[in-house]
Amino acid sequence: MTVLVIGAGALGSYFGGKLIQEGVPVTFLVRSGRYQQIQKDGLVVHSVHGDFHLHPPILQRISSASHYDVVFLAVKSYHLPNLWDTLDQLVTQGSVIIPLLNGVAHMDELLARYGPEHVLGGICYTEATLLPSGVVEQTSPMQELVVGSVTGNLPANIAFLGEAFARQGVQFTESPNIMTDMWIKYIFLVVFSAATTVFKNSIGEILADEHSASWLSYALEETITVARSLQVALPEDIHSRIWNRIQSLPLSMTSSMFKDSQRGYPLEVEHLQGYLTRQAWTYHVQIPRMETAYWALRPLALGQNIAKMA
Repeated sequence: MTVLVIGAGALGSYFGGKLIQEGVPVTFLVRSGRYQQIQKDGLVVHSVHGDFHLHPPILQRISSASHYDVVFLAVKSYHLPNLWDTLDQLVTQGSVIIPLLNGVAHMDELLARYGPEHVLGGICYTEATLLPSGVVEQTSPMQELVVGSVTGNLPANIAFLGEAFARQGVQFTESPNIMTDMWIKYIFLVVFSAATTVFKNSIGEILADEHSASWLSYALEETITVARSLQVALPEDIHSRIWNRIQSLPLSMTSSMFKDSQRGYPLEVEHLQGYLTRQAWTYHVQIPRMETAYWALRPLALGQNIAKMA
């Protein structure tokens, strides 16, 4: 099996590096700034599960002769429009794409363009950050990947990947209900990222204030209502499940969106809060709190330090 990881940020570097350590042939497709970092210093990961320093094959573009069995798409959502030509070529050559993007909007686009035979759903759970130095810091005991097909039929070679990840201590789950699982994570993330970024505060400070905690709970209910309008098969107790998860988070925790906003980086607003708002408009669902959050975040979407993201 050959694997291509598009993007060598925190997630791509970490999970791609895990496969390399199992002897899986992994190549990274990266932008110019990251290419120069890896070419100079290698792929450096500091992790609570053990550090590693690798020198993997890296590319800035794929050749017409390239073939990869599996492609992990590990980029920010705002980079996806620039990758269509590359993905078209990879799918034509028989690749299966496993996107690890936040949210669910990208699945609509990928499935419409390539079909379920070439696109699987993917979710990852861990905490990792790409530092300006190019070093990845992975700080969470959790290291999990969930993969599934919208048709329920996974390619046989996915089991091989799961075994390779498992030998590296990564929990790998084959989900029979991947879109539901993706929506559950999305509901949590879209509300959590909105609250921490709009209020510019940690989850502990938000929950400690009666009014902001109430806003958060109602925003969660609004988001669930949109999902149900789209006929997403959610558990009956989904509100309490996610609310309990929010309350169990470390008090100092903020979202990656909040951290990116503090650094002046582009934000995934359109892919997260924007997608939710547009779906609410389509299905005539009132979401005053989340729609207000969207309009508040929208001016920050492009960021101020775009050059740092090269």
